[in-house]
Amino acid sequence: MSANNLEELFIDATESFTEEQLGRLLKELKKQESIQTASTAESVDFLVESWDGQLNPVRAGFLISLAELDPRDTSTFRKVLTEAMKKLLPPYLNKNAFFRALGLRDSKVSIPEVVVRFNTLQQLKNGVFTWQPDIKVWGTITSIDEFAGSVAVNALNGSNSFSIPLDKLLSTFKLFTPNSETRKLAPISAPLRIIAKEYREIATKYVLNGLDEAALKQIAMDTLVPNFMPAAQFEGWWKAEAGSVVAGMGRKPSEARSVQELHMLLEKLSGVDGVEFDDEDIAKFKAFFNRVRTVNMKDTLLLIEAISMLAGYLTQQDLGEVLAPLKGRMAFWPANLNKIDLNDLEVWGKLQVKDMPGFIKASGSLFGEDYLAEYALLLPLRCLTQFCEQIDRDLLSDIIMDGENFSSDILLWIWKNMKGASDPLAPLVNIRNISIALSQRDLPSAWAVAQRDLKKHLIDKKDFQTHLLKCAGEDVVSFVYALQGAKFFLPGEQQSLLVKLSRLSEPLRALIESGEGKKLMGGVRKQNGEEANVPAAQSPTITSVRSHKALIQELEDIIRIHIPENRESLKVARAHGDFRENAEYDAAKERRNFLSQRRNELERQIMMIQPINFKNIEIGDRVVIGSTAAVKYDSGKSETFYVVGAWDGNPEKNWLSYQTRLGEMFLGKKVGEKIQMPDGNSAAVAEISPLPEALVKILADEE
Repeated sequence: MSANNLEELFIDATESFTEEQLGRLLKELKKQESIQTASTAESVDFLVESWDGQLNPVRAGFLISLAELDPRDTSTFRKVLTEAMKKLLPPYLNKNAFFRALGLRDSKVSIPEVVVRFNTLQQLKNGVFTWQPDIKVWGTITSIDEFAGSVAVNALNGSNSFSIPLDKLLSTFKLFTPNSETRKLAPISAPLRIIAKEYREIATKYVLNGLDEAALKQIAMDTLVPNFMPAAQFEGWWKAEAGSVVAGMGRKPSEARSVQELHMLLEKLSGVDGVEFDDEDIAKFKAFFNRVRTVNMKDTLLLIEAISMLAGYLTQQDLGEVLAPLKGRMAFWPANLNKIDLNDLEVWGKLQVKDMPGFIKASGSLFGEDYLAEYALLLPLRCLTQFCEQIDRDLLSDIIMDGENFSSDILLWIWKNMKGASDPLAPLVNIRNISIALSQRDLPSAWAVAQRDLKKHLIDKKDFQTHLLKCAGEDVVSFVYALQGAKFFLPGEQQSLLVKLSRLSEPLRALIESGEGKKLMGGVRKQNGEEANVPAAQSPTITSVRSHKALIQELEDIIRIHIPENRESLKVARAHGDFRENAEYDAAKERRNFLSQRRNELERQIMMIQPINFKNIEIGDRVVIGSTAAVKYDSGKSETFYVVGAWDGNPEKNWLSYQTRLGEMFLGKKVGEKIQMPDGNSAAVAEISPLPEALVKILADEE
């Protein structure tokens, strides 16, 4: 295109707001050898000056694309570029500290580099994998401080955590999408089970801020040498064109006739460079797994170890294809997690640590992340750390919070991994869930370890006890009630724990000193000449059959309808992008928190309820629950009240819950005794009688 025509496109762009017009100009500018020529630079300045104060998202996007082409660096262009970036950044990133990190005011940072930082900034969120070239460490972002302009990073190898200035992270770090594939770029233990071709494919596919071949090779070398191979071997590994047949190995793994042979042949590949399986091998593997059978734990473990080794040589897609015949057919990969016996997962308790990453990758190749997150709730603690690293933390939190009962393993994992008391999972580590987890019997050995550890935390760990008491708040009666019903204490442990807890909680100490604690926890009596704990029954909450059914129905609706619906809402909201500025996701999380709180409240209430039908209430000379009380006011007016269960009250019909203030005033009154009514009037009990038959039928849910 001639210079005149290019100038015409610039003039049109000063008058046009259309994306099409700006697109034509940008397309033509990309054809130019340089846009820093005097004439083009003048046209750019003229264009941006004409847009002063009139930026819209389309024009802002054009300016970002123009900046990538390395225009002449002028104060005018930097100024309008700043406004364009402010226009496009979401509010949570539109902070002064973040803009300083972009380098817009630093002439040493080129315009194209500013755009690279800008694009990188938009990729930042918790969980993103990072490569820090100066110290050669892989990490994961754990938090972003908008005031200090820094990012907290945890090393993937668990060696340390550190805070990085945002400008350094944007300019030197390489960022990668967090998933099970990118996790392979930073292997945990030898032998190395990834070929150079796959390493390159994964890195280039999931890098968030660009990566050339030289930089990628350096990352691979700094990661793998010398822990996984000597420097002299690396060059051959990097350049090797992977072949489908390894010279001199004889029968290929894809030609294995048994699990034992497959395991042996894959072991032979350990440390061999340039191994790749072609389409024919993929078909043979699939046929093998279609006919494979295991008859005992030894064979099952060999199969899983072979799968783990195979995962090091296949992409996620190929791995999912060859293992598809095992889906739902092997006990450790059930199609339905709701009907699984922990004994079917016992292989996780015996699996070697080095084989876990491969087996986790294989599991991920067959099932979606939702399945893996639900699967995590079933695993022994020894596997959870590696397993949960492969799952989005927000998704995992959602699935855990939607659970019904929790194992000792998942409760300990939450405790060891939660980020303070504000962690959304922290309230799940409460005395009710712990009591249920510790009451489970006949657990496989791998799960029994966590159960013993959880009990030790409960009895001996002060910080753990403090957390439990904080979760209970002022409701120490329910806290003690949960301990009272526990069946896992040895003689003397229950009272010893109560004493320890009372030292940490003023409300609990006050409860015990009032004598109510002894009533709740029970006295001591002789059994075969020895003292033994005898739990005393706490007075239940009385309500009608009708209200009891309604509470149970509400609980079932929450568990079976509302929580699954909320889970789907969260899933849809997560698909919309970054959670930090996602109103739909925030609303779904708020709904989830409400459902969780209401569910816990209902479960606690139902546990302490004694439903009655009010049919055979003996009425004497005092007002009791289930009686009719006629009163006469000093003015001569008469009125009738019905004293009913805790959740049966209906003020419009004069149905008084016995737990309300007025209900409590009626209880125990005799005919002739005075009652001070809420409106200030005084009334005397005139008559006490059973509830009307019609009301009894309503409360018994017989209508």
